Amino acid sequence: MNLVFYDSTDKQIINEVVFPTQIKGQVTPAVLTLHLWNRKGKVCDYTATDIKLYIVNALKLITGGTDYQGQEIVDEKLIQARSNGVVGTGIVDDAQVAYTAIGGNIYLSVGDIPVNCARIIQIKLKSILTNTTTDSVFFTKMLYNYSRTKSYTVFEDTTVKEYNWFGSIFLGGGFL
Repeated sequence: MNLVFYDSTDKQIINEVVFPTQIKGQVTPAVLTLHLWNRKGKVCDYTATDIKLYIVNALKLITGGTDYQGQEIVDEKLIQARSNGVVGTGIVDDAQVAYTAIGGNIYLSVGDIPVNCARIIQIKLKSILTNTTTDSVFFTKMLYNYSRTKSYTVFEDTTVKEYNWFGSIFLGGGFL
């Protein structure tokens, strides 16, 4: 696995998020903090670029299904997220102040993540008065590219040697 969510202590991989119960229309929902790691503990120099985080329903679609399958979560863009903070060296913070409501074709754009570094992703579940869903299943979908920079040292002999061929007669420059 390349990009993986960990808890805020970086000790446990997060495969499931359970949001705290909240009342309808809650003004300040709880914020969950996750770390999005690129190849945690590895050294190979792959950088994750052009990262986009989507929310899709349980059918892995951007709309449709039933409320239980996350339709309301996706259609109403009830998941809000931002990238704010980093873990590791050689990585610059996105410092996104505002949350982005993600769902449908709307995604959270996240900055590049070098190998063995993480971005701190904060997410919250917006509650609206018209919510009909009490429980639902939805997924995050990540699209990204990998780029790898590799440096090579090339040694070049700069001694000039010229050879000229005329038919089968070798002229000039010395011997091979």
